[in-house]
Amino acid sequence: TWLGADAVCYYPSWETLPHERLSPRTDTVGRRMEVLRRLCGTEGEVPQVVVAPVRSLLQPQVAGLGRVAPVRLAVGEEHDLTELATELVNAAYSRVDMVERRGEFAVRGGIVDVFPPVLEHPVRIDFFGDEIEEMTSFAVADQRSTDETHQELICAPCRELILTDEV
Repeated sequence: TWLGADAVCYYPSWETLPHERLSPRTDTVGRRMEVLRRLCGTEGEVPQVVVAPVRSLLQPQVAGLGRVAPVRLAVGEEHDLTELATELVNAAYSRVDMVERRGEFAVRGGIVDVFPPVLEHPVRIDFFGDEIEEMTSFAVADQRSTDETHQELICAPCRELILTDEV
């Protein structure tokens, strides 16, 4: 390509209509939020070209969405499990017993499973005390870890309207 993969991004539209009482899929919201963060310069390279269907441009959105900070985790960092769970809930993740869909997380002892909206597979975060020791992808079907490891994990919000005290 002439511009390169990082210079172009796709801004998807919701697959729901405004009058429907359905929320858009979490992977769509995650991709939209990722593009907005890139446009604001808060994550990655600012794209030179944004490909967007007309419908995605007509959909109303809250001002400042590109500045909503995702939950960032890295191997070797320290995080309190209770605070991490609160941050994920504030980012519109659902706490469940077993992670099966995007936008869900589970806490079991020193292990946190989380399924960010833009990843293909969920990630298992192993803690040693409060320190992140290892992050590996795992299969939803059998809950077994794969060989894919992560040094850093970005958990983008799962909704475009994050409910806070200000809202």
